[in-house]
Amino acid sequence: MISGRPFRTFGIPFLTFAATTLAGPTPAISSVFVSGAKTLTNSAVLLSNEAWIIGGSGTPIPDQEYLDSAFDKYLAPNGYGAYRPNALFTPEGLYPTSAIRDLPFAASVARGVTILNDTITQQMDSGNNIVVLGYSQSAAIASLEMRNLAALGPAAPTADQLAFVLLADPMNPNGGLLERFAGLTLPSVGLTFYGATPSDTVYPTDIYTMEYDGYADFPRYPLNLLASMNAFAGIYYLHGTYLDLSIEDITPVADGGNAIELPVSSDYTGNTTYWMIPTENLPLLEPIRSIPGVGDAIAELIQPSLRVLINLGYGSITEGWDQGPADVATRFELFPTNINPTEVLQALAAGTEEGINNFVREISSGISFPEPTPPDFDILEAINSALADPAAAFTHVMNTFSSMASTLYSPLLPTADTFNAVLTSLPAYNFSLFIEGLESGDLLGAIGDPIAADVGLLTMGAAFEYYVLLHMFEGLGADLANLFAF
Repeated sequence: MISGRPFRTFGIPFLTFAATTLAGPTPAISSVFVSGAKTLTNSAVLLSNEAWIIGGSGTPIPDQEYLDSAFDKYLAPNGYGAYRPNALFTPEGLYPTSAIRDLPFAASVARGVTILNDTITQQMDSGNNIVVLGYSQSAAIASLEMRNLAALGPAAPTADQLAFVLLADPMNPNGGLLERFAGLTLPSVGLTFYGATPSDTVYPTDIYTMEYDGYADFPRYPLNLLASMNAFAGIYYLHGTYLDLSIEDITPVADGGNAIELPVSSDYTGNTTYWMIPTENLPLLEPIRSIPGVGDAIAELIQPSLRVLINLGYGSITEGWDQGPADVATRFELFPTNINPTEVLQALAAGTEEGINNFVREISSGISFPEPTPPDFDILEAINSALADPAAAFTHVMNTFSSMASTLYSPLLPTADTFNAVLTSLPAYNFSLFIEGLESGDLLGAIGDPIAADVGLLTMGAAFEYYVLLHMFEGLGADLANLFAF
């Protein structure tokens, strides 16, 4: 997962850690203490208070910048400023987007849970109090560890010994993709939909979600294709940016910030606080915004009305998240029943007017086009270098072509496994939904739920395939650039 864009977390990793993924779960050796977190300069470090920070997909060991940002933005403000930050190794693989078949998501998560459990046990045996910060895949690891701890009964750590902070949680009870389709397994790609993060945990827990992040804030009604597409665009543009948010974005609204504390059930007795961070622009329109000169104007024209249509996928007109209690595990459904069509039409009319005004404002402010950039290589210099040493140039060219060929066929296995899931696991899931609807006497659900599930899951499959192909084209681009670098 990486800087600013989504390749840092569960969402869309292009993994570069093949050697580290072969390591077994030996936390006593692979847990790495990193000193010098900048927020600790004014705090007394209590050596019995330990913060264990875990990366997301593609980040098996968080670096110092990662630790500093996670600590400053999500731990210190929540009362853990005197804890000592540690980076915890976990494999963090995500096949098929990683193209490393040895580490599909379920296998990577299982190894991560073992590592985290051993670390917590070791810390408890040492008499330490700890807080665990998990981001994306590691939020799922932490969620499964919560289940393990709950099963220990009196032998489990107490609520004053252990706490959790989860970012971009794919098991978020009301919005997480792994809960929306709970119970589904896709063996060919090694993906298991585990269900929800325990909401009744005794451990103090904060869960942060960005609006429209498709892994943590997937629409409740995926039959709304616009909402499903926007959610997967959110995986690409939002899911990897939690550590890049400003302090204001994460600060609660009650304290002058932007983070909204979501309501829970009236009888809620758990110890989790759920935070939603609103997103200014629809991820689905980001490709349009990238059009030189006129992109922002076109996006601003479309966005207000499109936002209304997308929000309907969450059962709302105004917000891009489900309005039900945040603590309640909520599976996908066919369509919302709480929407007033008249209010939708009024919102679309208002959105159209707002879009026109925004478009005029953008155009009036002037349109500028970026200056063309020359290629970063000199073809004449490359030719002269080749003539100076033809044998070396020939070897370089042939090695580059070999690399390009390898890059070209790298998507074949992930693509085949994805189609395998579509042709086998998805029909089986559809049949189980059909039988479930019939047994409950819901004929509409028996017919409609499989269709709604297919819209969401096929959109997910198409998004995964897009990321695999994008990785291929990026690799080809790097190979072509290297062709003239001898």
